[in-house]
Amino acid sequence: IILLRNPIERAYSQFHMLVQIGKASGEFASALTRAEGVRSIDDVKFDSLTGYPVDPVQTLLLYGNYVSQLQCYRRYFADHQFLLIRHEQLRDAHAETLAQVFRFLDVDPLKVQARSVHKREYPEIDQASWSRLRCIYEQEIDRLQLMLGWDLSVWKDCPRSV
Repeated sequence: IILLRNPIERAYSQFHMLVQIGKASGEFASALTRAEGVRSIDDVKFDSLTGYPVDPVQTLLLYGNYVSQLQCYRRYFADHQFLLIRHEQLRDAHAETLAQVFRFLDVDPLKVQARSVHKREYPEIDQASWSRLRCIYEQEIDRLQLMLGWDLSVWKDCPRSV
């Protein structure tokens, strides 16, 4: 089961989570500049004890490159072994999405109350950061649309609050 979130929102949210847990500091724009220098996971140094990146800011952009991640999984698993869900689907149609998950797993459905987990407060994304992330991820979103046959054009829409 793979949950896909708008990579623009995901990167911005990841940065603010890292700030809140003390793993990053400073402005988003400078963190984004550092992250843009990382071309692949091979460029990221990992802590040998924890397995986590030494500088988690390096992964801000990598984790939103869904096409390459899905291609990797598809080398080992058939498409029918995946259930791909958009973040918005789980957020906006919680009960229906869980029913889909239970059917996929071929298990009896359970009543699960919808609740927000890890809801963090952080500043709304500014126009410059949003535009920069959109430019970074535009081709990735287009490639993912082609791969999955989904309409993800809303992922490229500027949030109303910006």
